[in-house]
Amino acid sequence: MIGTNGISSVYLNNPEAGTAKGGSATWDWFNELKEAAKSGKPKVICTQPSTPIKCGGAPQKILYLSDDYLKRDGLTAEYIFATNGSTLFGVPSVNETLANVVQPFYGNITNNFGHNLIAIDAEKKIATFEHKYTIKGEYDEDLEEYDMIKKVENVEIPYDFIHIVPPMAGVDAVANSDLAWQKGSAKGWLEVDKETLQHRRYKNVFGIGDICGVPKGKTGGSARHHAPILVENLIAVMEEKEMKGKFDGYTVCPLKTRYGKIIMAEFDYKGEAPSFSFLAVGEERWIWWAFDLYLLKPMYWNLMMRGLM
Repeated sequence: MIGTNGISSVYLNNPEAGTAKGGSATWDWFNELKEAAKSGKPKVICTQPSTPIKCGGAPQKILYLSDDYLKRDGLTAEYIFATNGSTLFGVPSVNETLANVVQPFYGNITNNFGHNLIAIDAEKKIATFEHKYTIKGEYDEDLEEYDMIKKVENVEIPYDFIHIVPPMAGVDAVANSDLAWQKGSAKGWLEVDKETLQHRRYKNVFGIGDICGVPKGKTGGSARHHAPILVENLIAVMEEKEMKGKFDGYTVCPLKTRYGKIIMAEFDYKGEAPSFSFLAVGEERWIWWAFDLYLLKPMYWNLMMRGLM
């Protein structure tokens, strides 16, 4: 399905082609979208699911970069960003920039909040979303407020192109075992303490990376911060000492808002957590694009993967 009928996803391999990865398929999708825009105004949907996802900015990266890709050639499309959430981003300063600067720059994006993709008719090019919303009911004189009634409906939206971010869960070996959280929003992910990264019930088990069922931290930047905490606490347990390493929830999401501009969204359990205090978290900057393009890869292979950073 991925790579055909206007459907793509940077997260997935292409099962039809067998070897084409999601990134390659999505680049082809960009160019197919451009060809379609030369003769009309195609309708494009970019989705974000109801589950925690790895690299929380990816759904909007595709939205903005594909739109900018068209605009560079004087082309346009009609975009819908369909997200199960109620805002564009959880960090207020980042959300404000996306809502008041980035999206107005494009001028052709509609946000469908509270929309979770549940089905696709690939032949007819119709996406079905579960839409959750709240309406005002009768006025309660005793409480002096209105009853708020929760509603759920299925909404069908036709499209020409759609980029899918699939729902995500812990790997089966964890999700289907006693190691996983058994309930709550982290159900299926590894049940570790959000600071020590030690399993809450099995004290000889620790977690690192995306598998951890903690409030923040499903990014590569988080895993880099997990590593020294994990090592410090493992050694402490082996030496029967007190664990002093504490993961602060650091998460980094380089949100590409157009070619040449990135919002480097850095945050932790308490809120914004910029690496450089003089660079505001919620602003688009060309310097982060240069960093991502020229420095991140050599830093990853030569420093991060060798435990030097």
